[in-house]
Amino acid sequence: LRDPDHARFAGVVCEPVDYDGPAYNVWRGFAVAPKDGDASVFERYILEVLCSGDRGLAHWVTMWLAHAVQHPTEPSPPTAIALRGRQGGGKSFLQERILTPIFGERYVKKVQESERLFSQFNRSIFGATFIACEESIFHGSKQTAAKLKSFISSPSWTYEEKFKATIQAKNVHRIIATTNEQQAVHVDFDDRRWTVIEVPQPFDLLTDDGKAAARAFWEPYHAFMRSDDGPGIVLRYLLDYPVDRNELLYGYGTDAKASDKVASDPVVAVLHEIAVNGICPHDTKASGIVSNKTLTELVHKAGGRSMSPEEIALRAIALLPHAEKSRKAQYLERLHSYTDSDGRASVTPLMETRQRGFYLGTLAEFRAAITRITLR
Repeated sequence: LRDPDHARFAGVVCEPVDYDGPAYNVWRGFAVAPKDGDASVFERYILEVLCSGDRGLAHWVTMWLAHAVQHPTEPSPPTAIALRGRQGGGKSFLQERILTPIFGERYVKKVQESERLFSQFNRSIFGATFIACEESIFHGSKQTAAKLKSFISSPSWTYEEKFKATIQAKNVHRIIATTNEQQAVHVDFDDRRWTVIEVPQPFDLLTDDGKAAARAFWEPYHAFMRSDDGPGIVLRYLLDYPVDRNELLYGYGTDAKASDKVASDPVVAVLHEIAVNGICPHDTKASGIVSNKTLTELVHKAGGRSMSPEEIALRAIALLPHAEKSRKAQYLERLHSYTDSDGRASVTPLMETRQRGFYLGTLAEFRAAITRITLR
C-alpha cells in the first residue's frame, strides 16, 4: 500500500475483456482461442449421448450453451439443465471435458453441497459462467428448491467474502446439475426453469465386455477434446451458433421432467395415477368424483403426511381449475366381511356418502388437465 504505483480498484465487476472502468474485472476471456474445424464429434455428443436423438432438445441445449459462450458476462437466461442417469453415461463429460477446457476452471465451478452454493460467504462463485452441481443436491429440500428458483431466475445476486463488504452484482451463472438418483431436482407443477434430461447408459459396466465397448465408444470423444484443436473448434462452433433467447426463457419439456414433477409433489403423484389408471378411488358409481377424505388418505400415503386436508384441497384446486366442488363424494369407511351358513364368504364396502369432494370432469377432460401439468 505504500507503493505509489499500487493498483487500486473501485469495486469488482464481470464485464467483457475490453472493459477499462475503475473496477476490477474478473472476466479474463476464454482459456482457448476459437478455431475453424469439424465439430461433428461435439454435435454427435449433444444429439446422441445427451439427448437420445431428440433434435428439438439438442437444439435447445446447444442454444443454451451457445448463449453462455456468446454472452458470458451478461445475466443468464432464467433456465437450468439437470442431467440424470447411471454412472458412465456421459453426464459429467459436458462440464469436465468440454466446458472446462474452453472456459477454464475459474469459470466452471464445481459444487457438491447445496449449503456451499447458498452459504453466506459465496464470493468464490462470483463471475463463474457455469456452476456444475455434481450430485443430486436439490431434490429433497423445498427450502433449497425455493432458493434455487430465485438463483436461476434472478438477474442479480448478492456476494460476500469474509471480513469484506457485501456486493450486489449481475447473476451470470448457469447451473448444470448431474445425478445418479431417480429424481434430479424438485420441480413444481408450473415450473418453467428446468430442462431435465435422462442420459442413457447403453453399456453394462459390470462386465469386461461392457467396459471394453464403453472405452471404444468414448475414445473418439476424449481424443477430440484432448487434441490441441478440439476445444477451440467447439468454441468457434458455439460462437457461430444461432440463438433465440426467447426460447431459453422456458425449460424444454421432457419425460424426465414429467417424472420429477410427479416425484416432487404427492398431490400431482396421486392425480397422475388416477389419470393413468382411469379409476377414481372409492368412486363406486364411476362418476369422476373424489372425496376430500379419500384424496387426503392417498396423498399421505404418497409422501405428503405433513399436508393438512385443507392444504391438499387447495392444492388440488390450483392444479385443476376446471374441477367443481361436490357433496356427492363417497369414502370407503371399511370393508364388512360375512360368511353364510354354507361357508361362503362375501365382502361389502361400507361407504360414507354425501362427502365433500371434487368432480374431476370427464376422464378425457381430467387426463387433458394432468397432461398439461406433466406433459405426458
